[in-house]
Amino acid sequence: MFNRDKALPNSYAAFFAFALLALSTIFFVANNTASAQNQINPHPTFGETEAKINVIVFTDYNCPFCKRLEPHLQQLLKNYPDIKVTNVIVPLRQGNVAGSRVNSAQFALNVWLNQPDAFAETHQLLYAKNGMHNAQSLQQIATKTGTQDALADPTMAQEIIDMNMDMFRDIGLRGTPSLIIDQQLIPGYVEYDVLADVVEKALAAHASR
Repeated sequence: MFNRDKALPNSYAAFFAFALLALSTIFFVANNTASAQNQINPHPTFGETEAKINVIVFTDYNCPFCKRLEPHLQQLLKNYPDIKVTNVIVPLRQGNVAGSRVNSAQFALNVWLNQPDAFAETHQLLYAKNGMHNAQSLQQIATKTGTQDALADPTMAQEIIDMNMDMFRDIGLRGTPSLIIDQQLIPGYVEYDVLADVVEKALAAHASR
């Protein structure tokens, strides 16, 4: 059961915010091949850039509860235009994929970095598959979205994943999905009404600052 009163200690929250900023800066310097639109942000993000509230979700395309959560996040974006959703991809359930150079996380990040216009569709199709991804499912999605090039080199995507995994462990998270909304930790899947309640309180707190 989600404890609505459980919040990240200030030191962890500060570390998390600093880590995201630091990772973005490092990625900007190191990445010379990604699109100019996204090379300053290694984390796939939906919503307004200058949103009042950032809903940060640690997620895995092969996690059944992450698949159930994603429609709730998209509904939040529709109902609350002052938020954005930042996806920190941590493939806890999948390493190498037989017959493929990339796994689902590497494929998604390759699309985000190099073909950002195709990311939203790719993202939704990755979540739509029941069960674990395999080489065939990744190829089918790549063919449908025109992102076959993203099935190639996993090097840059893996650098992001390694950073994400370090962040995941340093914050003390244990599974996916895990969300942070305005320094409040939600360690697991919750229904839409719980998320909406947290977002509304965060927006109200932001308005009173």
